[in-house]
Amino acid sequence: MERPSVISSKTMLAGVLLLSASLSGQAWAVSTFTETFNTDDSNWLDGTSQTPIYNATGGIDDSGFISYLAPPFNSGGGGFGDPLLIMFRGNDANDASGGAFVGDWLASGVTSFSVAVRHNADTALNFYARLAGFGGAGASLSNDSIFEIAPDTWTTISFDIVDSDPPFVSYGSSTFEGVFSNILNLQLGLYLPENTDFDSLMLDLDNVSITAVPLPAAAWLFVSGLVSLLAGARRKG
Repeated sequence: MERPSVISSKTMLAGVLLLSASLSGQAWAVSTFTETFNTDDSNWLDGTSQTPIYNATGGIDDSGFISYLAPPFNSGGGGFGDPLLIMFRGNDANDASGGAFVGDWLASGVTSFSVAVRHNADTALNFYARLAGFGGAGASLSNDSIFEIAPDTWTTISFDIVDSDPPFVSYGSSTFEGVFSNILNLQLGLYLPENTDFDSLMLDLDNVSITAVPLPAAAWLFVSGLVSLLAGARRKG
């Protein structure tokens, strides 16, 4: 008489070993996720590392969203190009979005990043983002990418996670692989025209999202076959 428990155990062990081998080197730590800010517990910070303004309605699809009202300032000049203003921070240390954006984006198959933003300036402004990794290294969006945001309307910015310029102008002291294999913090804001006064500049933020490819189809087929094998072995017993 067959011993189905032994057959199942051996099959399971073989399956685990094969699956582990097929996915070796891939840390599936990050998955597709969207922070909708529908509750006031996202743990995101504003540009001054304080709690942002939470709004229960008025976002995309009338969902919640967060806002930051910058203090009055002049964007200055000095020949350094358009100044940038970081207005939101999604930091690992604060457990922003429960750590949903923290991890190895490359091994997890993250293909794109998107965010919905709105500002109240009287002119169009360009979106800025820095996706930071370990040791302060980060991928900064190039102003040449021109992700332009019109005043007083929600605009969805989306870009691919690829090693090119644009969208990324630099990786700090690291490389594309070095940054995106260990994402820790997100910094979002605006590029500002030089020598421009802003008395009450507000930026709204909603639907911060990453898209990751699922487990490879071949692996899913293997898992499905393994489940069928185990089910068949139980029936024979």
